[in-house]
Amino acid sequence: LLELGANADAQPGTFGTALCTACDGPQDVEMVKLILASGPKDTLNKACGTIGTPLHIAASSGHYDTVAVLLGAGADPNAPGGSFGDALQAASVFGHEEIVELLLEHGAKVDQ
Repeated sequence: LLELGANADAQPGTFGTALCTACDGPQDVEMVKLILASGPKDTLNKACGTIGTPLHIAASSGHYDTVAVLLGAGADPNAPGGSFGDALQAASVFGHEEIVELLLEHGAKVDQ
């Protein structure tokens, strides 16, 4: 679909953007990389559902490798949105300690 011009940043339905959907469910880092490489990243730091941004979704799901890829692509670890507040809170609430450490290494603020 991307090769045929599908807009990866479109947010047509319940699951938000293709990137948000790829960050949820089973971890698929290659899919996340493919979507990120497909074009504009207007929605990288925008909430696209009740959980929040793609980073919030990956952090709450415990997807370490996906979190690392998103941070490398410019995802803001302090972007607000969603039911957890920020990515650090999303990872913390589910006990994903390695992701908490990774977010802190990338500038996540504890006192936000």
